[in-house]
Amino acid sequence: MTWNVLFAAARSPLGPWSARGPVVRDTVVGAAPDVLCLQEIDPAQVEFARAGIPGFSALLGETNGLSPYPRRILVAAPIALLLWAVLAWRLGPPPWPVWLWLTHLALFAVGVLAPLLLAFVIRYRGPYRPPGSLNPILYRPERLRPLADGCVWISDTPHRSGTAFPFLIEPRVVHWARFAVDGFEILVVNAHLGHAPWHYAGTARVVLELLARERPSSDAPVLLLGDFNAVPGSGVVRRLLDSLTLAWDVAETRDGPETTFQWNLAPGMTPLRLDHVLFAGPLRSVAARVLTPRVGGLPPSDHDPVVVEFEVALT
Repeated sequence: MTWNVLFAAARSPLGPWSARGPVVRDTVVGAAPDVLCLQEIDPAQVEFARAGIPGFSALLGETNGLSPYPRRILVAAPIALLLWAVLAWRLGPPPWPVWLWLTHLALFAVGVLAPLLLAFVIRYRGPYRPPGSLNPILYRPERLRPLADGCVWISDTPHRSGTAFPFLIEPRVVHWARFAVDGFEILVVNAHLGHAPWHYAGTARVVLELLARERPSSDAPVLLLGDFNAVPGSGVVRRLLDSLTLAWDVAETRDGPETTFQWNLAPGMTPLRLDHVLFAGPLRSVAARVLTPRVGGLPPSDHDPVVVEFEVALT
């Protein structure tokens, strides 16, 4: 099961985390997965991930780290506005040469558009608070025994904590764990990927290198779950499908909506399929479900959880 449960600091029509958390807990208990991958666990939700869902133990992993861009925007915006005002005062109104038009546009982007975008993002997801967020992997200890776990960051230096590709608005972390279960080993990877299409190739490369490095053997089962912030036809998913299979697409039975991101049911917004379960190795996707927990018609998160039942066919 994978579920982006939305930061505790984020705005939600259902209210604060104290109202949303019990709905998340009850939904997970009702689904009864053996493995649960959560995304957007901020400092206020750590104890929930650690011990808030009965029957589960947790591998918390490492935090993604803080984005440098909010601070940079807050420093650069007033400087850009001052330069823009001085430029307009000294050079007067148009017509201007092309280079001056471009200078005006650049200063406008830094001084006005960037702060507006930052304000919109913070209003939706809450403030950027240290030390960042976690992608914990929860498991049933009577079914699985953890052997090792670790994290990589979506960057050119994936083993350096808190690193990111250029212009990725915040660091993205991928948490992996190897488990012993029923006499074999399985690799579980919990991913919360970025939005930027220009990083799709690099993102897929980091994830596939992780799978190749940490997979117990070339034919061992692998599960890659999480919020990919990308639809199935996107570049990052298509690259990952060179080595893995989308469980939803090949499941023998499917239940619930195909989409998983519902924008907190905001009017006029088109739901998207952003949360995925991919697999490789001797696994068969028996049943896939997208759950739609609601309280008074309101969701506890802007994402709905995905649950997939697998059968293992080891020879």
